Amino acid sequence: MTESALLNRLVDSAARCVGEIDTDVLKPAGRRLRGSRTCVRLHPDDRLLLSERAASRQMAVATYISVLVRAHLRNPSPLPKAELMALKQSVAELGAIGRNFNQLTRLAHQGTARAHPEGI
Repeated sequence: MTESALLNRLVDSAARCVGEIDTDVLKPAGRRLRGSRTCVRLHPDDRLLLSERAASRQMAVATYISVLVRAHLRNPSPLPKAELMALKQSVAELGAIGRNFNQLTRLAHQGTARAHPEGI
């Protein structure tokens, strides 16, 4: 069993153990909880890697961890908004390059037909 599968089982079992009385205590009237706080201990090397990856995505470490956990539990696309926008822009630029390439290919074929009218 992988660590993530074990963590998933632990979270599910803990969620099932919470009774109706406990949920009323956790949800104050008229106020929506942002989320519960969880503490995790990491090896210093792992913490460094985590910080680097979060920084490369221009995200706070806690936000990056939250996105990863949510993606693992709910299977949405784990791309942050900035990365998704960069991906969309790259796809658009590749489309433009493809169109330019097609235009150049058409011009090259037209140039060949004009240079050799006999089809030599």
